[in-house]
Amino acid sequence: MEGVFLGRQPILDRDQNLVAFELLFRVDQDVETANVTSDLSATANVIVNAYGQLGMQNVLNKQRGFINVSTELLMSDVILLLPCKQVVLEIMKSVEITDEVIQRCNELKEMGYQFALDNVVMLDEEIERMLSIVNIVKVNALELEATALTALVDELKRWPVLLVAIKVESHEQARHCMEIGFHM
Repeated sequence: MEGVFLGRQPILDRDQNLVAFELLFRVDQDVETANVTSDLSATANVIVNAYGQLGMQNVLNKQRGFINVSTELLMSDVILLLPCKQVVLEIMKSVEITDEVIQRCNELKEMGYQFALDNVVMLDEEIERMLSIVNIVKVNALELEATALTALVDELKRWPVLLVAIKVESHEQARHCMEIGFHM
């Protein structure tokens, strides 16, 4: 594939220190959108570029890398190529939470992998089933009004997870996210 690029979205802590990167697949230098036709193909390209061509150390330095995983990748042995100490497996919103997915996540967790739930905007039965497994919940702050965001964060505080606000578009919004309990 020509023109394959690896994007790194920084993840900052409460003090604006760099703590991780989300590794993103991009085509033809289009940094705004990903022309993704297959979740597995996109993630495989991230793995090949980050791990094979560029070297994980060069891509991440000492930070962790969040990598989107589809059901297909999660269930395959290809996932074991990723170093568990350097990556966080980010469960995409499109992943259907089945008993098999939960069992696989528990197996991988026992091997040392960490998990994040991506793009959470509400608690439902599927998300609640995953909250005892995941380490991190990424909440879409752009899709929620301030009161709904606060209510969701209050609900999520019942679990021992780190909360990451995504799609934060202003300093005021970032300040509000920190005030209500986001970690990153």
